[in-house]
Amino acid sequence: VLRGHIPGARFADIMGAFSDPSAPYGFTCPTPQGIGRAARALGVCGDSDIVVYDTLGGAYAARLWYVLREYGHDRVRVLNGGLAAWEAAGGPVATGPAAAVAPGDFTPGPARGTFVGTSAVRALIGHGMSAQSPLLCALRGVQYRGDDSTDPRRGHIPTSLSLPYPDLLGPDGRIEAGRVRHAPAALGLDPRVGLVPGVTPVLY
Repeated sequence: VLRGHIPGARFADIMGAFSDPSAPYGFTCPTPQGIGRAARALGVCGDSDIVVYDTLGGAYAARLWYVLREYGHDRVRVLNGGLAAWEAAGGPVATGPAAAVAPGDFTPGPARGTFVGTSAVRALIGHGMSAQSPLLCALRGVQYRGDDSTDPRRGHIPTSLSLPYPDLLGPDGRIEAGRVRHAPAALGLDPRVGLVPGVTPVLY
């Protein structure tokens, strides 16, 4: 927020408030109590229309989108291209701390199962290019391969396929529908993956 933000935006701490601090691993999906507390602190109500964005091509914004939808808040969208797209369109940028907001009344619903545990992923190892439940790794290629990277997340879960999130973005940092549409076929998967019920990719 202090480096610049869309006027009126509120900072969502995706690594802190919107993750589970008590989990054994970082970046774990928050509990219902945790997401409720974090969302209400930002003024989120049950009928709020939310647009999320970031400065990293949408990866963190998409994560927040998933977390909110996991607990029943469907009125949330991701700004395609993030802050860079906003600035390119001539949108104003504010600096300084965010203004105080009144607490919201958002109450999390039951978890929808968008996030899965390690046991579910273990069951997919060895399936390779399963048409029904492909295991996809969205990390950058250098991380997936585990070479020349200082990121601690080096390497990948065995038999998972590499689908780097940046490969779905165009030169302007926006998600391109054509790249998303052709990604399954490029991996040798059913082109309907992610588009029809019963064909569900597992991403990590």
